[in-house]
Amino acid sequence: LGWLEKANLLICYLRPVLQTKLGALKGEYVKAKGKDTVVHSYLGLPFAKPPVGPLRFSPPQPAEKWDGVRDAAKQPFM
Repeated sequence: LGWLEKANLLICYLRPVLQTKLGALKGEYVKAKGKDTVVHSYLGLPFAKPPVGPLRFSPPQPAEKWDGVRDAAKQPFM
C-alpha cells in the first residue's frame, strides 16, 4: 500500500469521541447524501432508565452514568 491508501485506511478507523455528563460516546463520521458535508453521528443515546419493574408506569428517570467509552455508531437492538 502507498502512503495515500494507508492514510485513507487510518481515517476509516478514526471515530469521533464526545464527552457528555453521563460518559464518553464513540460515534461515526457520516457523509450527507449528495453533499460534501461530513457530520458526526451518535446513535442509541440513553435518555432515561429502562421502564422495567417498578419504573414500568412511572415518569422517566434520568439515565445513569457509565464508565469507559460507549459505542454509539449503531442503533441498539430494540
